[in-house]
Formats: sequence, structure tokens, C-alpha cells
Amino acid sequence: MTDERARFVRRGMIEMLNSREEWEAKPAAESATLGRAFVRENDRWRRALTVPRMLDGVGTGNLCRLREQNHYGRELPVATVLASGEVALVKWLKKAIGARCEPHGQLTSSHEKLSRRRAERSMKDLAARRGTFTHEQFETEIRPQLIELVKPGTIVDWIVRGNLLLVRLDYADVPVNAHIDSTGKALIDPPERENLPDVCRACDQLEHDKSFRS
Repeated sequence: MTDERARFVRRGMIEMLNSREEWEAKPAAESATLGRAFVRENDRWRRALTVPRMLDGVGTGNLCRLREQNHYGRELPVATVLASGEVALVKWLKKAIGARCEPHGQLTSSHEKLSRRRAERSMKDLAARRGTFTHEQFETEIRPQLIELVKPGTIVDWIVRGNLLLVRLDYADVPVNAHIDSTGKALIDPPERENLPDVCRACDQLEHDKSFRS
């Protein structure tokens, strides 16, 4: 049994620094969310989304501070409000929307319905190509599509700056691999070390087993 025990000692176990600054066995990584996770910054644990670098490569738009959420997100322009009251989509949104506009309204006859649909589609396709919509069109046709177009972000606020319309995006629901410590905290890339298994630390044969060569 000596050689088997010695191999067990030399194998050791991987520990991680937990959220209470204590070493414990490092569990396998599992899926968590950025809003729940913690990251090591300047030798202390911080909520992941209070650290700007955690949004590197996540989403588009300028970094901003989300007041209600008290962490970082992104701010993304979506349209310009024209003097006429119409809304002109910014380049990225105009491209994403394309000509996907569907007519609304109840019509009395199938012939009238078809004719009206063609006329409305022609007008709306032209608006889509121009990237300009009435306020009503923007609210009923464009705004609902933004929910999907800004993923993995979630719209948490709309703001107007001058004539520019912007959305603020939260990334708290973005999945991330993390290690859950004994207090239930999700830790991203925690510091780790190799240590002896608990059963070996009080063993009276420890020094012999460390030096044993099989």
C-alpha cells in the first residue's frame, strides 16, 4: 500500500481562494451569469459587472454606468429624431431592420385588403430603404424588434440626448463559466493552488510518502 499511498500524496488537490479569502477545494466550473458572478480585481473580489473589463468583447456601444443596476452596461444609439418628427434609424439598425415591415389594420374586402397591403408595403419598403419612419411606425414596428437585435443585452432604459435616441443595455443575464464556492458565490477564474488532500495532512507517514519513489 505504500507506493499507492505515496502516489496519492504526490497527486495533491487543487484549491481555490473563495469569496471569504479562504482556501477550499476547487469544484468543476458551471454556468452562471455575469450579474451573479464575482471577479478578482486588485486583490479583492468584486461583482463582475462593476469591473469595466468584464464587458470587453460583449455587446456593442459605449460603456456606461447603469444607475438603477449600479453596474456597467452599454449605451447604443438607435435613431435620430428629425425636425419633421420622423425618426431616422442609425446605420447599424437600418441595416439590421432591412425591409421587414408588416402592414397593420382591418380591411373590409379581400381585394381592397390586397390593394391596400401592396400600397402600404410599397410605402413602408421605401421608408425602410431610407431608414426613416414616422413616430408611430417606430413604436409599433421597430421598437419591438430591438429586443432581439440588442441581445445578449437587455434594454433597461431609453434616453434622448439632443436629437439622438439611445438605449441602455444590461448584460447581467449573459452566461459565463464560474466556480461556485461554499458560500454560493460564483467566482470567475479564482486564484488556485495545489495542496495535500485533507486525509494526508495529519498522517504520521506524510514525510516518508513524500520522498517515496515507486
